[in-house]
Amino acid sequence: MAFVDGVVSKKWGGGSMKALLGVGFSLVAVLFVVGCGPSDYQKSVKILADMPANASPEQVAHQCSWVKKIGVLPAEYSSRCAQAYLAAAQDQIKSGNGSFAVENLKAAVALGADSKVIGRLQEQAQILVRVESAKAKAAQEAAEKANQAKAKKDSIVARKAYAELLRNKFLDDGADIKVDVRGSNAESLILTYALFNDVWSHRMLKPGGLAGEAFGLGFKKIELSDGYNYNVELTPVK
Repeated sequence: MAFVDGVVSKKWGGGSMKALLGVGFSLVAVLFVVGCGPSDYQKSVKILADMPANASPEQVAHQCSWVKKIGVLPAEYSSRCAQAYLAAAQDQIKSGNGSFAVENLKAAVALGADSKVIGRLQEQAQILVRVESAKAKAAQEAAEKANQAKAKKDSIVARKAYAELLRNKFLDDGADIKVDVRGSNAESLILTYALFNDVWSHRMLKPGGLAGEAFGLGFKKIELSDGYNYNVELTPVK
């Protein structure tokens, strides 16, 4: 017996110490199993035992799945859960819900459900999954087309509004330049002014000029005309 830093200690032989440690670890393991395992098991049993006898297959399957998430499914309920998964899958196949049916069938297989029945239902469920996928793809494509149509319509409205603003800006600057928008998608900007010449087109093509602004809004060409002999077409640089 000795005192070390105020703590009583006693020397033990190597074998005795190892034996004591072994007993200690075993005792901890037993306490863990007794203290934790059965309580989880009892909780799982209670959840399943509390299910009403007339619960629907989907309700039973849901409870079985919940029990598996929080612990281990009690063996005495495996058969009922397997049948519930099968019945739920059949109901979902009838209602056209292939994705959920596939998940329930997987759960039924894990619990040892009849492979013949499972195989037939899996074929039906996979067909529904393919149908669901095709419908989802069609819906996505329809939504994309609708968005594209809306974007196209919005861009046309924006270009027409720009033309009106541009006309007013020219007038404010003292230039009576006629502004028009043509084309089915309003992609041609037509400018008419008696004094148009290369000075105007050169100025428009400079960085920050009118041409870059118009092309940024989706115009594909700008036509300048003096109404007589001067006709120039400006297009975006590719």
